[in-house]
Amino acid sequence: MDQQYFEEIDTQTLEKETNEYTVLVISANGNNEWRKIDSYKFPLESKNNKFQRDQSLPLKPPLSTNDLIARLREHEVEIDDSKIDSVVRNLRQINYYRLSAFITFLPPNNKNFDNLMALYNFDRFLRNKISILLNPLELYIRTTLAHYLACNSPDSSQFPPSLIYMDQNIYINDKHQDYNFKNLISNFYKTLSDRVDHEESLEHYVRKYGGWIPIWVLVEHLTFGNMSRLIKYLNTTLKKGWMSYALPDRENKYITSFKNIDEWIKTLLVLRNTCAHMGRLYGRKNPGFSPNISQIPILTKLDLPGSNENFKHTLFAGLLVLREFYRVLGDERIAEWNAFVKELNEQFNNPVIDPEKMGLNKFNDEDWLISEQ
Repeated sequence: MDQQYFEEIDTQTLEKETNEYTVLVISANGNNEWRKIDSYKFPLESKNNKFQRDQSLPLKPPLSTNDLIARLREHEVEIDDSKIDSVVRNLRQINYYRLSAFITFLPPNNKNFDNLMALYNFDRFLRNKISILLNPLELYIRTTLAHYLACNSPDSSQFPPSLIYMDQNIYINDKHQDYNFKNLISNFYKTLSDRVDHEESLEHYVRKYGGWIPIWVLVEHLTFGNMSRLIKYLNTTLKKGWMSYALPDRENKYITSFKNIDEWIKTLLVLRNTCAHMGRLYGRKNPGFSPNISQIPILTKLDLPGSNENFKHTLFAGLLVLREFYRVLGDERIAEWNAFVKELNEQFNNPVIDPEKMGLNKFNDEDWLISEQ
């Protein structure tokens, strides 16, 4: 494929002068209407102009499985001819683009396909285990937030406690309050609207309660992204109150501060979405979060390869946040966390797996275990 490939594309048919287009929505009751829908276009570009689009290189052509094997060997990945059938099966199940990302993490003196698969499988192990650990924590956040807000609704609110989230006064009062509030509620409505015809609980509240959804039902249907924004925009009084209720400091030490909670919730959100969308965790230099973890007691025990500031952008920093939340979930959940720590420690017995690629020079499971209550 040469440069002419790009010139042959009729960009006028792809690019639009406006970011909207109009469609006719056909309704079963006959109330058809025209709606404006956001439109997007290719080629992709930086949303915030962080970098410029460069079209100097032609796209690479697709490769056959045999060509992909040859490409691996070009990258000095040793492949035993007796294991070709196994390699072919793996390349048919795993996108080469995904698998090849791990080549750079192979030891220079031990670059073979078996070790490449070991790194891939370790990354899959991390994704599966972290996803399992996040589930009860996400449920805990949804449950405690709904219960606290409903039971601590301001007396001055014009809304009943069940609809406390509809009261604009519970959110941060700044110059963006009106926009943030309207955007938040609109996102809530859209999320529920997309589900209402397929969820019995929502149908029940439409039929019996006129479509007003109490907060304890709302949180069961919101995305975790919706939940993180709800927490982010809460006013100081309610946010501190919820933290005291949901994140008690059982050791009279440190769980997190009021100023840090938004970034901690964002960290959980990024981990959740990365796992849900099968993103790579091992070796990512900037996973998309930077929680303030400077006050966590065990940080002084950890063998960091660099500064605390750099550590904030590593997977182990995300796991540290996860660990701090697990401290308040009770013995059953703490046992689950400790089991994960021990399994993780066993994974590092493979010399190909390097904890430094996740943010630590060395992993000591004793530092990460949580004592039961």
